[in-house]
Amino acid sequence: MKAVTVTLFTAGIALLIGYWLSGIMTRPLRRLITEMDKVADRQLDTAIPVQGPDEYGQVSRAFNKMTHQLRDSENRRKRLVEDVAHELRTPLSIVLTKLELVQQSAVDVKPETLLPLHDEVLRVIHLVDELQFLTSATARVS
Repeated sequence: MKAVTVTLFTAGIALLIGYWLSGIMTRPLRRLITEMDKVADRQLDTAIPVQGPDEYGQVSRAFNKMTHQLRDSENRRKRLVEDVAHELRTPLSIVLTKLELVQQSAVDVKPETLLPLHDEVLRVIHLVDELQFLTSATARVS
């Protein structure tokens, strides 16, 4: 009876120590999973503290490098979209203004010639507006 009690007590202690050790050993992995969930939610400014040269440290360094590259790529994409929208808007605004001046002037220009141009310019300006809205909406989500 005494041997069974000692065995059960020893097994219980061993289980508790094993549970405690597994918690310590998997803590970096749980931290990584938490940060990965943030990246999945487009929170690209996350980083994991690197603790040592072991496998967890290597994974942490690789994860931090990946999020840094993702953040840089996202910033370049946003700047590109903003630049494209700006570069399209300026000449289109000039063309639209000139078309409106021609329409209002006394020069004999057939409306059939100008109206399609005017409509197309308005359509492209609308597309540029949507592009800028998409960029700003994406920035708010990130």
